[in-house]
Amino acid sequence: TSAIPSNGTQLISFTDVNLPTAGDNLDTAIVNLATDLRRTNDTLSTDNITAKTINTFPAVEDVETTLPVFSYIDLLAGTRQLWRIITTPPRYINVDLLDSLGANGGNNFFLYDSYSGASSVGNVVRLYSNCVNIGTGATCDANVKFFMSHDNSFSTDLDSMYVSVTTDRGTTWNRIAGYGRFDAGFPQPGWLQHQVDLNAYKGQTIQIGFEGVSKYGNVMGLDDITINSNCITPVNLTSFTAEKVAKNNKLTWKTSQETNTATFDIQQSKNGRDFVSIGQIAAAGNSNVEKTYTYTHINPSKGFNYYRIKTIDRDNASKISVVRNVQNLGINQINCYPNPIKNSLTVNINTEKTDVATVQISDINGKIVYTKTIAVIEGSNNISIATSNFTAGNYIVKVQLSNEVIVQKLSKF
Repeated sequence: TSAIPSNGTQLISFTDVNLPTAGDNLDTAIVNLATDLRRTNDTLSTDNITAKTINTFPAVEDVETTLPVFSYIDLLAGTRQLWRIITTPPRYINVDLLDSLGANGGNNFFLYDSYSGASSVGNVVRLYSNCVNIGTGATCDANVKFFMSHDNSFSTDLDSMYVSVTTDRGTTWNRIAGYGRFDAGFPQPGWLQHQVDLNAYKGQTIQIGFEGVSKYGNVMGLDDITINSNCITPVNLTSFTAEKVAKNNKLTWKTSQETNTATFDIQQSKNGRDFVSIGQIAAAGNSNVEKTYTYTHINPSKGFNYYRIKTIDRDNASKISVVRNVQNLGINQINCYPNPIKNSLTVNINTEKTDVATVQISDINGKIVYTKTIAVIEGSNNISIATSNFTAGNYIVKVQLSNEVIVQKLSKF
């Protein structure tokens, strides 16, 4: 980043970042000020999660184990998160429920506490799933079934629960069904199974949410959620890598199963957004064992090359893989690590041609603390620098090549 003025802000945008591995990803920002002697508040970290993809059905969430299907919660309106897990026995009791409520099956269930300890009117909280690959097929069927509790208390405070779906990783959600808690036919609280059709999402990867809407009436239970699909998943892509081999780029991908798969379309981009097809490979068609495929891109573009695999089945349904990139010659680039500096520093210089590089490190006041001129070859070059005698503060690394100067900022705590 550039220098940020006192009380100022700066927006840093990262594009074409792919986080394909399911689990937590940690983003960290470090701010340095030369005159700041307190380092404890210089780091800001945020966490984002890559959800796993479910391809095997039925996918059951019975709330009895580690929540393999419905793992996430979003507070949409209000100030309190009202979803929690209830373990029975003993059965769940509140004084205005008229009777206790146990799990529909097993010992645990999700509870949406509209009753709560204080007014929760207007609170909306979504419990939602991992990614679900519905699959395709002309005659297939997909749905989600679940048990919801109903009771006849507080007939004027109509709490409700909506089933919602996102097809764009949670950017937008659409409510596709809704159910009220109040039911005059339940003088004692009890469970009723509901079913929602998902056939509109054939061929797509979706996430499913249950949105509790509180009118400060009474609690709502949710249990034994089952996502069903007998649709065909064209392929389960388990890995995809791209690497430079000599002057070419080798792509490798593996599948754990294939059903009705026709071809793999290999696509390349120079900017990570606009892709073109550069080749096709025939798929196995039907397979329950691991298959490995490779494709070599001969004479790739200079600079960065981005790749993805488009899987096409025999019904022309398709699915796009994650994007991988390879840096090829044609640009000069440096990478300094670790940052912040410890006792040693590595400066990696990637050059488009054989050249002479002058490496210079200066402190924030412009004092040169290191300089060296070396011959570099086409491709990757590493320079190791001892930094144990560097004092705490900010540093500038400048690499002078014959036709370019590259600068990077470093810090030492």
